[in-house]
Parts: sequence; C-alpha cells; structure tokens
Amino acid sequence: STLELPTSAPSPSLLPGGVGAGCWAPVRPIAAMEFPFDLSALVGVPQGHEGPCVGYVDERALSSSSRGTLATVLEEMGRASAVAQGLRKPVTFGSNLGDQRVYLLVDGDAALGLLK
Repeated sequence: STLELPTSAPSPSLLPGGVGAGCWAPVRPIAAMEFPFDLSALVGVPQGHEGPCVGYVDERALSSSSRGTLATVLEEMGRASAVAQGLRKPVTFGSNLGDQRVYLLVDGDAALGLLK
C-alpha cells in the first residue's frame, strides 16, 4: 500500500508505558510493511487519530504485555533495514534495547519506517 510521509516534524507527547507519539497530516507517498495487528495502539497513538504517527519503543515498552508483538515488529523492520542498506545482518533487534529507543513511523497496522 502507499501512505503519506510528512514534511514537518511531529509534536511529540509522552504517553504512559514508555511510549511517545507525534502525529501529523500526510503529504508524500511511501511504501509500508503491514502487520496483522494495530501498531498505532502499540506505540501510543491517540485513539481516533487517522494517518501516520511517530511512536517510540524502549526497554520499558518491550517489557510490557505487548513485548512479543513489538519484538516481532522490530525484528522484521530490522531485517528489512539491513537488506535496504546492503548489510550482512540486521543491527536492530526485538530484544534488549538497553538505554536505546527505536522510533517507528506507523499508520494503523502499517510500519512505514524506523530510526534507531
């Protein structure tokens, strides 16, 4: 599917559980990686929001009840990122983030990108 990528930075707000989200209106099409669950809810997108949003995953979020689901997203996105960069192996994993954060650009069940 094709989704939109913003040209301006989001206004992040810290949400409970170590998850933050910043949302905006779409302006440019990009490709997406879809999952069989609602990513927006997992990364703290406000209920009722439509369109892309940036949320972050940290060790606290991975320790929550959604751990397996978030770990799956990070594993799949890490593999896709490694392929896109021509790396032999991924550098982003779905476990043991330590003091790092992974920012995910999501839209419903679609992951549009990540930044570690």
